Formats: sequence, C-alpha cells, structure tokens
Amino acid sequence: MDAEALRRKLADLPVRPGVYYHLDKGGRIIYVGKAANLRARVRHYFQAASSTDRKTSKLRERIADVRWTLTDDPLQALFLEGEMIKRYQPKYNVLQRNTRSDDWHYVQCNLKAPNPYLTVTRNVDVGEDLLTLGPYLDGRALRKALRYLRRDFPYSTHKVLPRKACLDYHLGLCPGPETAGFDLAAAKVDLRRLLACLSGRRSQLVGRLRSAMKTQAAAQRYEAAAKLRNQIAALEDFARSNIFTDSGQKPYLGQDQALADLQSLFGLAAEPRRIETYDISHISGRYTAASMVVAEDGLIRPALSRRFKSPLAGNDDFGQIRAVMKRRFTSKSLREIRPDLILIDGGKGQVSSVLQVLDGLDLEIPVIGLAKKREQVIFRAGRLNLDADQLRRLGGSAEDSPAFTTLNLNPNTPLLKLLQRLRDASHRSALAYHNYLQGRDQVASGLLGIEGIGEKTYRKLIKRFGSLAGLRTAEEAELAAVLNRRQLAALKAYLAGRNSG
Repeated sequence: MDAEALRRKLADLPVRPGVYYHLDKGGRIIYVGKAANLRARVRHYFQAASSTDRKTSKLRERIADVRWTLTDDPLQALFLEGEMIKRYQPKYNVLQRNTRSDDWHYVQCNLKAPNPYLTVTRNVDVGEDLLTLGPYLDGRALRKALRYLRRDFPYSTHKVLPRKACLDYHLGLCPGPETAGFDLAAAKVDLRRLLACLSGRRSQLVGRLRSAMKTQAAAQRYEAAAKLRNQIAALEDFARSNIFTDSGQKPYLGQDQALADLQSLFGLAAEPRRIETYDISHISGRYTAASMVVAEDGLIRPALSRRFKSPLAGNDDFGQIRAVMKRRFTSKSLREIRPDLILIDGGKGQVSSVLQVLDGLDLEIPVIGLAKKREQVIFRAGRLNLDADQLRRLGGSAEDSPAFTTLNLNPNTPLLKLLQRLRDASHRSALAYHNYLQGRDQVASGLLGIEGIGEKTYRKLIKRFGSLAGLRTAEEAELAAVLNRRQLAALKAYLAGRNSG
C-alpha cells in the first residue's frame, strides 16, 4: 500500500473501540494494540517524529498497512488483543510476546458451591464446577473492571467462609454468604449477570435487565426495579469507560493467514473454523486425563473445551486416545458437532489411533499430528491433498513414507505458531486435570483412612471445604458442623501429623 492510500485509510478510521493491526510490506502483522478510540490511537503512530519515541519511530517506518477489528465497546478489546498477540507473535509487541504463561490472568467462578465465589488468579484451579474466563494480559485493567462492577453486582471472593461478616459485606460489595441473612438465589443471579458482562454479552444483558425492570415496576416491586435500573446504568457507564475486558468477538483481518494456509496446504474444502486439539496425560497409566481444546476462527474457546477422565487402566497411550475419541464422537451432547480439523499432540501412532475410531464411525474429518521433538506435522498419506507449491511458499519440506507424510515447516510461519499454541494449550489442560485427579485421590485415600470417616462424611468435607488446605484453615466450629467429636479429634490428629511430616 502506497503512502497516499495509507493516508486515506487513516482518514477513514472510526471513532470506535477495537483492536488494530500494523502490517509490514510483506503483509505480516508486526504490532497488535487495543484502543477505546481507534482513530486517536492509530493516528498517534503517524505524528511528527519529534513527538514520538525511538521505538515508535522504528515501528512507523515498517508500517505498510493498518487493519482493525471493531468491538461493541472498549470492554471487549483486552481479551481479543491478548489472543491476537499470542497467535501472531508480532515483532514489536516485545513485552507481551515475552510474557510468561503464568503472567496471564484468569477469572474463576464456582456457581455450584454452597457459597458461590469469584476470584482473579494466575494459577488456574481445576474442577468440574469451576468456570474459567481468560486469559487476560492486563491484570490491572481486569481488576479495575471488577472493582467498578462489584458495586452493583456484588460477589464473594471467599472459597472458605470467614467466621464473621467481612468488610466487603459491610461496604455492600459482598452478598455475605457467612451471614444469617444470605440470599443464595439472589447472589447467583448477580454473579451470572456479572459473568455475562465479562463474557462479552453486555448488550444482551442490558436488554434482559430492561425487560425485567419493566416487569418488576408493573408489579409495583419498586425496590427490585430500582436495583435493576442501577445495574443497567452501571453497565452503560462501564461501556463508555476505558476499562477492557473479555470478548466473544471473532476477529476479521480480511483472511486470517494461519487458517488460510491450513486450507490451501492440506486442500481443505474451507478454512478450518473449528479446530479440536487433543492430548493425554498420565503417570504410568494412573490418573489418566485427556483434554479437548476447541478453537474457533483460531481463538481458543474455554467454554467449549472439555476434559475427560479415561476409563481405561494401564500404560497404553494409543488405547487411551481411541477411548477418548470414541467418547467424544458418540456423546449425545457432542456427536452432532463436527470439527473442521483435528490436531493431536503426537506422531504416527496417535494419528493412526484417531483415524481408527473415525473410520469405525464412518466419519471423514481431517487429522494431523504435531510431534514435540522436532515440531513436525504428520498426517496419513492419501488422506489429505498436500499442495506442494504452497508448502514451498511456506518454506517447508516433506518426508514421505509408505503410510505417512511428515512436514518440516518454517518455525516463523503463522500456521505452525497457531498449531503450537493449540497443542500447548491442550497439553496444559490435560496436565492440570491429571494433577487434579492425582491430588483428589491422595486426599481421598488420606481422609478415608481416618477412623470414623467414611465415604459419606468424606464427600461432605470435600463439598464444604474443597481440599486439605481448606480443612487446615477451617475453624473448629465449622468442622464440628460436619463431624462428631470423635471424628473431629481424629481429623485434627491426621492434619497435625501431615504438618509435622
């Protein structure tokens, strides 16, 4: 794009929130940023040299094109920005690109606990009842958003209840699950509304709240109507703020390079809009966990992803994969959903195991593997239509064998970076669930070995306190609500023994 065309494009920048992308002459994305006002923010890069720093000046010299994705409000840009940085690894996003995985922030919520809570964390807990949103790159903006919303959508942060009403309860920021007047149903409603906002569904939420407010007012329940009015006002004010939050937006960059390359390289009928990535984690066949990470349009969708506990015993990776794939494609809730591409963490044996199940179910779904050792892409010969010209354009080469084709790709291609990101996410998910299963088993074996504590009492303890850490920090009166005197004494002796050991 010549200078005049770029100037005209800058003149057309909207005064809207969104995410912007700077591209170089080769069409590569070299910087990704977010903005509450795209016109003001992007034009900043093209100010006089004296008004910009050296880094910005060097970046500006490389910019040949600018593209952007509009969002409904400034709240929806943070998550999209982080996803795009992780996907494209732009050269000039130095800070974000080098950010470690444990520097990303997540929101975790448990609506099924007796005292529903919400927390912000870097270390994701694993549990069937936990809902996770994220990752978010800007933890400060995330916490600022939650502080603002909490005034009208109060929530608890207590995994274990305090003995007395907390300060947040007295400030109107917490529904007070530790108090006698706690309204569990109302607390869940407020928490679900907050999660809807954080999930990028603010506009739909405002519409539902307006309808509910009219219903309450018509029934002369004016206090309830006033609360809904305040929540609507908070969401509308929040939308005009410079606080960023999660988004369900699907980015459109003309044609996403990684997905377009996947389509052309393997001769797919269309770009793989839905990619499912699988991995298995275990220790010598014990605590076997599997993960299914779902990406839509290249973006990981935690709400669609799944974890599986393998029903098979023994150290048989291929058998575990076959069991997981059969469960995935025969499940009532999932069998009608077909991915456009399956990515498996592994090589020839793993790919063969997946294809064996798909062939048995008469399903034709493209399958590729990504082997960690040399980061090679592997697929069954004859199952995909490899485009040799596209492979050369990507700087790759192929190694053929009678049954499989192995691709060596340029490590800097968006295609390989996307596959690596999905593979790594699936590996982390499977490992986290494996660690959870192992820890749960160790807790169970320990507690069930205590005199007087059987399966029923064990379940009550875990449901209320969650873990050994929760039991250790619980007050004696809380434990006494579940245990009799003899059980309580035995539990205290057990915990004291573990602490001294």
